[in-house]
Amino acid sequence: MLAIIFCIMKIIGIILLGILGLLLFLVLLVLLVPIRYRADGSYYGRPKACASVSWLLHILSLRVEYEQESDICVRVFGIRLRTFDRKDTSAEKPSEEKLPEAEPQNNQVPEAAEAWKKPPADEVQNDPLREEEWNAAGQSDKTRRQPEQPSDRRNPFEKLRITIQEICDKLKSVKQKKEEWTEFLTRDENKKTFRLVWRQLRAVIKHVLPGNIEGRVRFGFDDPYKTGQVLMYIGPFYGFYAKHLDIIPVFDEPVLEGELRLRGRIRIGTMLALAVRILLDKNFRKLIGRFRKA
Repeated sequence: MLAIIFCIMKIIGIILLGILGLLLFLVLLVLLVPIRYRADGSYYGRPKACASVSWLLHILSLRVEYEQESDICVRVFGIRLRTFDRKDTSAEKPSEEKLPEAEPQNNQVPEAAEAWKKPPADEVQNDPLREEEWNAAGQSDKTRRQPEQPSDRRNPFEKLRITIQEICDKLKSVKQKKEEWTEFLTRDENKKTFRLVWRQLRAVIKHVLPGNIEGRVRFGFDDPYKTGQVLMYIGPFYGFYAKHLDIIPVFDEPVLEGELRLRGRIRIGTMLALAVRILLDKNFRKLIGRFRKA
């Protein structure tokens, strides 16, 4: 009997270990397998572009193409789920029915005026007290409808003094805030935290940017002077694009054409590791709490 119980517990343990191992395997796949992206574009009289994002040997993929018309395709295990393009009429909105316009009501009388409308002349002649009541009600309504004019009899010099005082108070408040921020930014622990955040942000940008860029651009203007100006502006960045991008200036005709290809990948595990490094900093958590309270 005990042998059977131990055998059942062993089987259950093996199943649980298998499930945990499968979950760990899936988590490692998500964290370590990079999301790859690529984009190709060209312009020779008209634009043409193609971009794609894929994960885990194209098990999941998204492809976007543009050449006169756009086309978006989603695939799972190579099977096309759906294609979205301009000719897809399933997403078109139904035409809105035109509602009849409401006729303007020009004969309506405001309730306030209707409340003290003068009675017929024969009733007033027979009842002079009603005439007095109507006149009193009309005068009170006119008085109520007239906006109250604020009276400001202060001395002009008093107004000027109050205005100057308000300006001085605002300047003192700005100066105080400036001193507080200066003292806050010059603390040693805050400087270390800012340097840590800056290093991690640089690492994130470097990780996300494409690692492979190739291209060729041929450009020119009617005026050769403008072409020379463009070369002068992009000259300081020659060290960044010289190995990957060919710039061909044309001085005798207006032209703009070329192509660009780029490749890159984003690993979720790397992004999480960079974020955890920042969150583990105790002073950074204090700063976040301070900004939430502010």
